[in-house]
Amino acid sequence: MTTMRFRTIKIKPLIVDPDAEVFATDDGEQLDNSEVGGLTGSTFVIGGDSAKKRKTASRSKLGSGAASAETILAQASGAGDELLPLLPLSPTRSTTGGEETEEEDNDDLLALVAADAEGNDGEADTLDPMPVFSPPKERKAREKAERPQDLSVSAEMSYRFPHSKTALEILPDLPGTFCVRMAYHRGKTAIPVFQTTPLRSVAEIRCRGQHFPVFLRQHARKKRDRVLLGAKRRTTLSWRAAVRCGVMVTGRDDRFTWFWRVTATAPALAMAVSTEAKDRAPEAIRLQLPFAPGRAKLLTLPGAEGHGIVLLNNDVAVSIFAQKQNGVLPLLTADENGVYLSLENADLAGVGSTISWETWFTYAKTEVEAVSALAVHLADAADRAQIPPTATPPFLRRVTESAERELSRQDIIEKRGADKNAFRIGPHRADVLLVGPGADAALTTLAILNRYLSCGDEMLKRRARLLANGICEFQNNIEESPHWGAFFDALVRKTEWGDLNGKRTVSFTTTARIAKGMQVLQSHFEVELYERTALAAAQWLLLRLDRDGLPQAERFTWDGKPLMEASPWLAGEALLPLVEAFRTTKNEVYFKTSLRIVTTLAERHASFTLTFDTASTANLAALAEGVLLVSQEYERPDLIAFARQIGEAMRARRLPDGTISNPGNNSAPAQEDLPLLASTLAGARAALALSRVDDPVLWTVFALRGIRAADGMLNGYGGYVNVADRGALMSLSMNVLLGIATRAEGGVADWDKMTLKRGWQTFMPDPATAEYVKVSLPNGDSPDYLALVCPVTQQVLIAIYAPVGTETVEIIKNNKRPIVKNLLTGELSATATLQPLETTGTEGNIGVFLADT
Repeated sequence: MTTMRFRTIKIKPLIVDPDAEVFATDDGEQLDNSEVGGLTGSTFVIGGDSAKKRKTASRSKLGSGAASAETILAQASGAGDELLPLLPLSPTRSTTGGEETEEEDNDDLLALVAADAEGNDGEADTLDPMPVFSPPKERKAREKAERPQDLSVSAEMSYRFPHSKTALEILPDLPGTFCVRMAYHRGKTAIPVFQTTPLRSVAEIRCRGQHFPVFLRQHARKKRDRVLLGAKRRTTLSWRAAVRCGVMVTGRDDRFTWFWRVTATAPALAMAVSTEAKDRAPEAIRLQLPFAPGRAKLLTLPGAEGHGIVLLNNDVAVSIFAQKQNGVLPLLTADENGVYLSLENADLAGVGSTISWETWFTYAKTEVEAVSALAVHLADAADRAQIPPTATPPFLRRVTESAERELSRQDIIEKRGADKNAFRIGPHRADVLLVGPGADAALTTLAILNRYLSCGDEMLKRRARLLANGICEFQNNIEESPHWGAFFDALVRKTEWGDLNGKRTVSFTTTARIAKGMQVLQSHFEVELYERTALAAAQWLLLRLDRDGLPQAERFTWDGKPLMEASPWLAGEALLPLVEAFRTTKNEVYFKTSLRIVTTLAERHASFTLTFDTASTANLAALAEGVLLVSQEYERPDLIAFARQIGEAMRARRLPDGTISNPGNNSAPAQEDLPLLASTLAGARAALALSRVDDPVLWTVFALRGIRAADGMLNGYGGYVNVADRGALMSLSMNVLLGIATRAEGGVADWDKMTLKRGWQTFMPDPATAEYVKVSLPNGDSPDYLALVCPVTQQVLIAIYAPVGTETVEIIKNNKRPIVKNLLTGELSATATLQPLETTGTEGNIGVFLADT
């Protein structure tokens, strides 16, 4: 029989001052307080065995970041001979070090961002604190405790956000600190995406020229969609010299915003900058999201470098976007280890510096889907950055009338014979007649015609006919020429046909836009000359395309040779005239060519051989309209998806004031002194077309803000504005009211002909409505409105746009108040009730009504 011998161990307290930085053990060896867990607040003495063994045991058993003294005692009780019980000493403190330790424990790092959270909600919420380490303040009796839960998988340590598949998990690690992990849950599988480690912290601060990685120490929940985190790092031996971070993670629907506030204490900022750090900025912030183990692939979009990136990892795409704070945009970078957000020359004094970024999680299996997720993120960020208008008085009618007056000036119109007019390049150049870039004569003439249809001024109708006759004169009608059917840009000194410089060249863009305008003018005037002119131009466009449907060049010399290489996106300009030619002639060649153009561009964009940053906003707008026109003849989901991708690219180019920029490497012609005017108007027009297949509220507000931004550019501008931009602004001001009319169920608009199809009915402008239909606000002023008439039923459809807060308007028809049907609500009433254009109610109120004769 074997007898077990038990070794008697005498335990005695060896430390008088429990707050000393170095403890003495019973075998004479010194042990650093931080090495046994840094248990400030209450101190425990380890007795027996060697200090080296005790140190190893304490790290293995106590180094998991226990949350309380009870947990530590429970682990010690279950350790047996491997680790002796830990005995708490009496809470005896010195007069100096004890105070510092207690103040360090009570340092509320979450308060750095708690105030910001209250400001966002407008109310103060009680935090549900979950400190990683909270040692007891009083001596407690030793008792046997149950085995603590694994904090890494406990429900209490995993934050799930509303309507989200993503969770933020707390992973206790080093004593007094913890790590975090962001995991995407797909079914029963959790896919970790980001995970910090003791060697890869969540942030790195440069203070007084020295680098300090910081680790998270506190966390709490504020509401269901918000988690607060706190981090801290000493810069000297004293805790009073430290950098402090507060993090607020807000999110739902797998979309999260990380808002950081970083400060440094006065003692930390009082440190002298070392000699070797003199050549670099003393303060900087670098946030880090280290990748979780796995194979990650980083992608971005051209033009988005530095502020947008997407990570593809295990069929999870995470798009990351850097946000501006106080007008400063931090630099977003990435490598094989993680994603970083850097802010140089940060001010860590006082309230410190703020820095933030967004992370959106979505399921994606391919690189194309991942990049598409980033494009959606960038577009949405640009939408949210828009500055709402401070006031919304009626302005569309004023903008239209102002453009009409400018286009009626006698110094910009040249009479050529008895029945022909042409636009001059401007009042300062009477020797150049223009139909190409800067005039877009056919589209401007179409805008003048549509203005006549809405107001009934016969002078506008006559001017449109004379201008249309003059445009035909610019077409090359020499049958032996390789450019038969193409249009010259200008007539210089009334003798030289060609471009603005007098050279005998023709332009692909000019011919495409004139062909489009002449086809619509022919549908109204029914002049055979206009039809032949448009058809000849469409045939020339076909001959200038290669086997893939892309243009051979933008400009051609007189002998037929291409003069300069064209952007493939230029093919979008040819889609509108080719589809209209197909509708007129029923010739399948035009439609098949249009379909080939769209297919080629979509495939090359999907394969990353062609990117949107190489296209001007005007070309993208024309392509979006053309793709949607093709889809009406041959409805396919991939065509609609491609049009939406184009729309997302244009949305990402929006500036906060509603203007739309062009890529930096684009050389498209622009209005002098107003470089963003043409791109803003083109993007707004395409937005109305996209409202048919996407969120109508989003795109209508997009167009409305574009007009408002263009009107703001021209307010007080004393220079000359191009004919093309004036015509586009006048046309767009009427089209946005037509876009409001499409909010009626089943409404489909034709933006060129200003018609609205709704079921079997077609509503179109009638010049007589200006006399017998009147709409007024409660104060007697007139809102912006558009009246359309169905020639079959003689019903009048009225679309109204009124200022914010306008609840009702008065509709008068034939000097009476008719019973109108509200097409947005289905109500029948003599009172026309309006409703907000969008949910925030900052853009104005709208209404669509149907009145019988």
